[in-house]
Amino acid sequence: MQQRSLAPIPLATAILTALTALGYLFRLFGGLNYFPASLIFLSLLGFGVYGFFAAVLFFRRRDIMLPIAAAALCLLNLASLPRSFISVWSFLGCLLFLAASLGLLVWAGCSVLEPLFEYQPLTEKLWFLPGLAAALGAFLSIAAHPYLGNLLGNLFSIAVYFLLSLTLVFPDGNPARTLSGPLPPADESYEGPADFGPPQQEYPGADDTAPVSQPWDGYCDMLKHVLLLIFTFAVWYFIWNYRTTRYLNQVEEEPPRTPVNQLLLCLFVPFYHIYWSYKSAQRLDRLANGQGVSSDLQVLCLVLAFFVPILPPVLMQDKMNLLSGREEAPAGHPYVSPVSDEELAVRLRTYKSLLDDGLITQEDYDAKKKQILGL
Repeated sequence: MQQRSLAPIPLATAILTALTALGYLFRLFGGLNYFPASLIFLSLLGFGVYGFFAAVLFFRRRDIMLPIAAAALCLLNLASLPRSFISVWSFLGCLLFLAASLGLLVWAGCSVLEPLFEYQPLTEKLWFLPGLAAALGAFLSIAAHPYLGNLLGNLFSIAVYFLLSLTLVFPDGNPARTLSGPLPPADESYEGPADFGPPQQEYPGADDTAPVSQPWDGYCDMLKHVLLLIFTFAVWYFIWNYRTTRYLNQVEEEPPRTPVNQLLLCLFVPFYHIYWSYKSAQRLDRLANGQGVSSDLQVLCLVLAFFVPILPPVLMQDKMNLLSGREEAPAGHPYVSPVSDEELAVRLRTYKSLLDDGLITQEDYDAKKKQILGL
């Protein structure tokens, strides 16, 4: 069975949850010298809870780990409650966040605990309630502390809770599919690549006629790509990082990389994104040269990743758009073969032999000839 990757919504949920964990870690380092012990404890707890939840989502653990992660989130909100006694609005906001995390715990339990399977149709109808409770709590918290940092943090929390609600109830992030019913047993005999563990199981009641998503061909509209890089505060970059790692695994000369591992390294290891940009650009160069497209991005992406990190994703995406076949090479920059004239002659003779033997058509031969000669 072919391994399936994370759907876009669960992937975005996992990334946002991981970024929340990083936010707690940065807050801890930023205030380590003057934070009281209670706030240091909450920052450490927040980093651990959201980091654990992100790992559960990244590795697609639809088992007892989901309720455990949701219960840990409840514990975090409960531990935050004493610090909210400074005002009524702050206290009510914290209570609503606690209610939201309890809702996530119930949704997680209904997804994986057999005694609660009968309540899944109800969770599918009311999946948005934890996110709604978090939104009300966030607005009360903003009213209690109306400054920009608190506003941005609470808006981020609203997005996290809504996406967690959606992902816990609908594993593929698509409410249009009915997922009611018990989960089938995991495939213990799976011995495939260590990407996300055993292949994702189909859920009873799901639409068997739903099309299976095809591998990404590397194309993304450049305007959309640039705008998302600028305005999503790195969320789109990590989604693109994951997809690009999978796309570049088709390079035969290089060993395949696990997309989720690369994503986690870029998230949690300082400056790893520079190394990732260099190695990915190197793979992209080999892929392009193998298709007769001139490409020399690896050194340029390495330098730009240090000083202007937004540019390597733009340059690499532009090259992938060209390789996808949906865009033509710009004028003055035709396909150029990096191989010698002798190798060109060998390739042409090979395809001519295939044509003479009737294994390919004249149209196929003409197309390959144009590609090899850069016409």
